[in-house]
Amino acid sequence: MISGHGFGVVDALADPVSVIATAVLFPYPPSHAWISMVLVRSDWQRLGLATMLMDKCIDLAAQLKLTPLLDATPAGKQVYEKLGFGSCFTISRFVLDRRGGIDSASGLEPVTNASRVEDTLSISPIFLSEVNEVAHEDAVVFGTDRKPVISFLLQQFPDLAKKVIAGKDEVVGYVLGREGRSARHIGPLVANSESVALALIDTIVKDVPETAEGRVVLLDVPDVHASFQETLLSRGFNRKRRFTRMQYGDCQPFGNYDKIFAIGGPEIG
Repeated sequence: MISGHGFGVVDALADPVSVIATAVLFPYPPSHAWISMVLVRSDWQRLGLATMLMDKCIDLAAQLKLTPLLDATPAGKQVYEKLGFGSCFTISRFVLDRRGGIDSASGLEPVTNASRVEDTLSISPIFLSEVNEVAHEDAVVFGTDRKPVISFLLQQFPDLAKKVIAGKDEVVGYVLGREGRSARHIGPLVANSESVALALIDTIVKDVPETAEGRVVLLDVPDVHASFQETLLSRGFNRKRRFTRMQYGDCQPFGNYDKIFAIGGPEIG
């Protein structure tokens, strides 16, 4: 499991007692902390519960000497700006719904294995024994260490962990992912080029069946990769929603998002 700090509010008068609001802080030392799962039950919204829990996360991050980060929905962005968060960049969610052949029925070109990796490149699995190497590269591109997240993804979802190797041993891209109840979430996806990123996408998507029992595939792509996004649209993905990466205080440059073609998701960054 990923180690973090959870905060919650319960309705003590309910029978049984029920959770009505949550927030989680994941420390990513030495520089940042990630805030996620800021959720309030619909009948308890607009009562200041989210703000109260956010204040607790911000205070704890300050005690740990870490700067909070988060991905905000358009509605959440307005709340977080009032709490002192600044905008860094935007991210778009792309969804491929393969249940019942929906992507084919839409008239769009379905995803295939069309992405051809050059002859000098090969795609192979990532093993748990390689966690230190992957975590190091992730820290370089993401901007801070989140080895527990990388380790969790490799342990729990090994079939979604792939890398692209150039020549004998140069890794030029990799992807991790996770399976949810109704969707396969791709990310983080890191690559030296768009062609490598597309090859990794094809590798992960190809075993998702186009049947009524098929799954939804989703990934969250920084908007700096406009050409990559257009290619996803041409292959049957749909743009569904937008997030804003935010940092407490003025957003300072960190990481190398030119190489991140899909983030890990708003839950983990």
